[in-house]
Amino acid sequence: MKKFFPVAVWYGENRVRAPMMPRTFKIDVERTKKDLANIRALGFNSVRYWVDWATCEPKYNHYNFNQVENFVDQANEFNLKVIIQIYLDSAPNWLATRYPDGLYKSQTDHYVESQASPGYSLDHPGIRDRAAKFMKKLATLVKEKPAFYAWDVWSEPHIVNWSWFDYMGATPWFDYSHYAQERFREWLKKKYDSIEELNAKWYRTYSSWNDVKIPKYVTLSTFKDLMDWQQFNLEKLQKDLLWRVETIKEVDSEHIVASHSAISSLYLSPLEGGGNPDDWKMSKVVDVWGTSFYPKHVGWLMPLDYSLKGFAIDATRCSSHAERKDFWIGELQAGHAVTGMHFGEPVNKEDVVQWAWISVSRGAKGLCYYAYYPMSCGYEISGFGLVHPDGKLTERSKAAGNVGRIISKNQKLFLEARPLKSKVAIVYNIDSYMMLSALREKGNELIRSSLLGLYRLLIEDNIQVDFVSLEQVVNGILNEYSIVFAPISIVLEHETADAMKNYVKEGGVLVSEFRPGWSDKDGNNATKIPGMGLDELFGCYELWWRESKHTEMHVNGELFKNLKTLSGGGYEEAFALNGGNAIGVFSDGSAAIVMNKFGKGTAVVVGTLLSREYEKSRAQDVKQFFRRMLKIAAVSPSIRVTDPNVFIETRLLEIRNGYIVFFFNHDSSNEVNSTVIFHKLTENYAAFNLVSEKEISCKNEKDGLVVNVNLRPSEVLILRLSKN
Repeated sequence: MKKFFPVAVWYGENRVRAPMMPRTFKIDVERTKKDLANIRALGFNSVRYWVDWATCEPKYNHYNFNQVENFVDQANEFNLKVIIQIYLDSAPNWLATRYPDGLYKSQTDHYVESQASPGYSLDHPGIRDRAAKFMKKLATLVKEKPAFYAWDVWSEPHIVNWSWFDYMGATPWFDYSHYAQERFREWLKKKYDSIEELNAKWYRTYSSWNDVKIPKYVTLSTFKDLMDWQQFNLEKLQKDLLWRVETIKEVDSEHIVASHSAISSLYLSPLEGGGNPDDWKMSKVVDVWGTSFYPKHVGWLMPLDYSLKGFAIDATRCSSHAERKDFWIGELQAGHAVTGMHFGEPVNKEDVVQWAWISVSRGAKGLCYYAYYPMSCGYEISGFGLVHPDGKLTERSKAAGNVGRIISKNQKLFLEARPLKSKVAIVYNIDSYMMLSALREKGNELIRSSLLGLYRLLIEDNIQVDFVSLEQVVNGILNEYSIVFAPISIVLEHETADAMKNYVKEGGVLVSEFRPGWSDKDGNNATKIPGMGLDELFGCYELWWRESKHTEMHVNGELFKNLKTLSGGGYEEAFALNGGNAIGVFSDGSAAIVMNKFGKGTAVVVGTLLSREYEKSRAQDVKQFFRRMLKIAAVSPSIRVTDPNVFIETRLLEIRNGYIVFFFNHDSSNEVNSTVIFHKLTENYAAFNLVSEKEISCKNEKDGLVVNVNLRPSEVLILRLSKN
């Protein structure tokens, strides 16, 4: 397929909401054509059209794809590309009659009778075969259509989706059905050489594989079973996505096949939300990975501030770029959030513009606004619409369409643009997430807040950062960075620890926090903490640890000039020195922060959760500490906003003859005005405003390229810098 940057809006005829398709009355063709004409005139170049299995195969082996065919042809009349979103979750009810053993089952032994969702277990071979047949027939129908551009084969993958099982009495885990159980057993057979080995690891006395049961709860003795169960589900989600991709590609090998998460896996553990995937695994098996992005949704953390917005998109960027693949925003919030009687903050025209450019500034190559019409029914009724329920255009729709117009006009430029290489990395330790679930740590706020705290203090200095997976660490990616942070790495394998040691030995700087390598993936306590041989790297070992409501540490040495104390919280871990130097102590004099020279590099371990503390309190002493860590690695901001009282987020994308630069004012009430200096840009550049399409002045001084920036509340300035 020719390279293309889709800027789409989700659309269904007769105002129906995804994943529903019109069933009970005739489609208003004239209204659909009017809507498509408006979508095109607004500036969008694509529509995202959903297709659900239940509507297209309402009876066994009786297919009706007329709606799909007609719509794709209509879109072509308006020169709109079509991305088709496949919903297998909305599955026909005849499946339950034909395959009564295909219902999802929770750990509480409740079977789920599908009510439009969540559908039926694709672990059942009969249901899987029928789903494959449906997808192949759909692909055969649309693949030759001129307007058809791409597939999304799984919206927001989970083990079970879009249903609330309040009657079960406990937060449900899935899937415990017969075929899911058999699949888990087969997975275990490949992992363990014998039932005896499994018994030793799980502390069981099973006599055969047929006796093995999926774990349902936490016990005192071991959590290896729950670690295996979570790992199995991560791999199951990946393999199920691969199956969908391969099924489509059997028929259509020419078009893009994508999928998108509900939220980055950095936010949630594998056991939460109906069974969450791992972005780094999922991105391996699709052409394009992506995420939903709802900065003013309802619930915890909402509305997202500038740091949380960037965090979500950068996480998706890193998981996709790890596989050298592009990423899309599969769902970009278009209107007011509604869930039942809970409502988010109003969405305005500035929001839909800023959110789009936040995504593009991190390298997104596709935007899909959700949705054109507000939700016509269901739990989100009246929510998320770009236009009014009667189809009347809003200022939001015009603003979002203008984003599409700008991107389409400069499509080659935006497709070419790539983020700069980062000097800073943060390790995403999904194994620690799994261990916290096995330790009954609900919500896993410890990891999420630690990751967010580090990201926040870096973005405030306009320092770009990458998230890297444990697999990437083992494969040697740390050598690409000047400094690496490894917060809440309480679970480590020896090969991961060895990769960290080699990185520092070769000159890298590693900073970790509270009990690194406490346990391995089998759930075995390390004989000395930091574990897996990291006591040698950090030059210390643990003496004692405890919970703490508030921690105060005293720091010393030339590095910490003018910084005497540090605020911490949550936990304290004291160290005995074994070659390292105590650069911080608790109030009783115990070593709290240890720095050790190791080979050509430096390793630092902090005996509390400083990164989490910054996310909670924004303590400036903590920020100064991490700035000192960056200084050790010779990492400093290459972008400076001269007014210290002004925050202007600045992102750069590299292009053939220069850069695209984005300036964001995240203040929705006040203008910001300041001079921005790019220290690394020492050549002469011409600056062109891609929004106003006007040349603007910039000058090269001894400190670098200087741009005067004046931004209205929530405004985004986008410049193309071309070398003279």
